[in-house]
This record gives sequence, structure tokens and C-alpha cells, in this order.
Amino acid sequence: MSTCANNDASGYMGNAETRMRATARDPQYHPVLILWPNNNASSKCAEIDYAEGTTETAQMKLFLHHACGGSDFQTTTSTPIDPTQWHNYAVEWTPSGITGDIDGVKTFTDTNPAHQPGVGMHQTLQLDWFPTGGAAKSSQCRLIGSASTSSPTPKTRGARAAGGPTDSRRPLRTVSSVRRAAVEYVRSTPPK
Repeated sequence: MSTCANNDASGYMGNAETRMRATARDPQYHPVLILWPNNNASSKCAEIDYAEGTTETAQMKLFLHHACGGSDFQTTTSTPIDPTQWHNYAVEWTPSGITGDIDGVKTFTDTNPAHQPGVGMHQTLQLDWFPTGGAAKSSQCRLIGSASTSSPTPKTRGARAAGGPTDSRRPLRTVSSVRRAAVEYVRSTPPK
């Protein structure tokens, strides 16, 4: 787990980016890349799901949770993609707003100051299980080159995590305060 934002009062945040693919996108398994409150709590139920698979298996969503309930508790966008291919998912959180992109193409922007999380956050990586009672395909979520920084913008671009597949569309960001991880989450059979 790497820190993606600080807890100071300045509202200064950071960015996160992860290269991910799912081997099979079963609708019961949801790959999720999240910025989550450092203290596991937020009075606004803050959460930034900067790449979340849902039952709609041919797209990826971004959810910005900015309230604990009501009719306007989140901002969201959906992008059609093939999640079984490698993609770079990124979020940048600055005092002026939150933006998300897939493979370097902006897919999300929220500049409403009331939607800012207001707490320091860190990156989490999950493969969620939402059973429907039906059979599930063996599913794996593979992640390489996960990076986060407390810098407001990337200082350099162009490096890629060692051992990852090459893709000239957009390399992962590299900055001095990055913590990189090469991880793989695997679910071969549904949990019991």
C-alpha cells in the first residue's frame, strides 16, 4: 500500500496510476483501483475508484464518492474498453479538481470544490466478489507498475515498471517519491 496524498490542511493531493488487465472479466468479479482515506474514515465517505469493473464487463468506470448518501452522493463516468487487454488507469487529485484517464486519454473531470475528499488518501488494489448465484469463470486481475506520489504533477514521464509488457501508448509516470509494486491478485474459483 502506498501513500497517495497527505493529511495536511493545504488540500494538496497527488496522483496514482496502475497498469492492469483482467484475464477473464466475469461479471461477478470486479477489479478495482481505489484511493481510500488514510485513517479508514471520512465524514463525507470519500472514495475515488479510479478504475472499477462492474457487471458491465466491456467497460471501466470511475466513481468519485463525495457524500455518504442522498441522490447526489457520487460523480461517475463509464468508458468502453476491453479490460482483458493491458491499460494504464490514472487519477490526478489537485486543489483544482480530480481528473481520471485511461491510456492517457482524459475520461473524467470533477472541479466542484465540495466534491474534494478533504482527507489524506492511499491507493488500494482489489478484486471484489459480488456473487449472483451463478457459475463464475476463473478470473485473475493482473497489476504491474502501480505508482503513486504526493507530488501535484508528474515530474518526468517515460519509465515503465521492470518486467512489464511493452506498450507505446503511454508509459507509467515516474517521480522521485514513487513507491512501485508488481502484484497479482488471483481468484481461481469463487469463494466459499
